[in-house]
Amino acid sequence: MSATGSVAGFRDFDDLTKGTRGYSHRLLNLYNTCTENKDTRHNISFEEAVSRLISGVKSTIRDIEIQGNTVKEFIIGKSFVKQKIGVRFRPDKPTTWTLSNGINGRWRYYNSIDYSGLVALACVERDMIPDSIKQNIRFTFTDEDDDHKKKQEFVVDQQLYTLALEQRLIQHFMLIEPDERLRNHSLDTGRKSEGQYKGGIIYLAFKMGSSDEKDEKDQVGWVIKRMIKRNN
Repeated sequence: MSATGSVAGFRDFDDLTKGTRGYSHRLLNLYNTCTENKDTRHNISFEEAVSRLISGVKSTIRDIEIQGNTVKEFIIGKSFVKQKIGVRFRPDKPTTWTLSNGINGRWRYYNSIDYSGLVALACVERDMIPDSIKQNIRFTFTDEDDDHKKKQEFVVDQQLYTLALEQRLIQHFMLIEPDERLRNHSLDTGRKSEGQYKGGIIYLAFKMGSSDEKDEKDQVGWVIKRMIKRNN
């Protein structure tokens, strides 16, 4: 296990590509940094965040397959992390996180259904949400509970923003750029967690096949391409 693996149970991503089972991270910055001061962040739009995550999913799968593996199926999901006591929370530093049965809990499930690994792609905290969303998207609704009625305010926080990113990613690989390996069978991505979490996590869980399966898939693809070329 590398140094990465010593942080909250994370394994090094390269170990996962070599067949070691577990969870790792390849964290994308869903924000821009100032060239003069790396600690100064500038928020990016929701669509730009989605674009970076789409690229992150593709590059993660590509880097797994470069090692001679094949990704048979994958699932896009979400989880949440808490702030470690006594340190300043940073979305790009897992050493500042407490997993609290989040990513590690999700991995226990995927491990039980024979998945090969889970990779955290990004962590979202509230400060990363564009001001146009935080300030302008607020809804007040009436919650009817038995004989009592009370007004509640709907505000986009890091959990709801993470839910939206997850849903948008699933939509992309299901409807816009369909990938038959995607195993998210619903666009209903669930609800907010009732816990008080500091950051939302977008992850990719995957199941690998053997190099023989990859060779067979490549040969089938080559035959199909030849047939199309002849017909044209």
